[in-house]
Amino acid sequence: MESMTGFGICSKVIESHKITVLTKSVNNKGLSLVFRIPRETAHLEQALHRIAREMFSRGRIDVNISWKEIVQKPRLNRTSIWPGPT
Repeated sequence: MESMTGFGICSKVIESHKITVLTKSVNNKGLSLVFRIPRETAHLEQALHRIAREMFSRGRIDVNISWKEIVQKPRLNRTSIWPGPT
């Protein structure tokens, strides 16, 4: 028997963004999907629902997707300024 209760979190850095997906599920007679996604990706919500309905037949599944921009500080290339002794 497989449990319908669970929790998972995963983060990945893609280019200059960190994307985090957090999922929670609990037992439920029917299928209830709740997605919380950034406003900029609202156009993907229908596709996410379709994919989830193909994977799950019952349970309450909450999916929270967030992203944040990663700002990297410029790094000084010391060898191009002072190559050292020759």
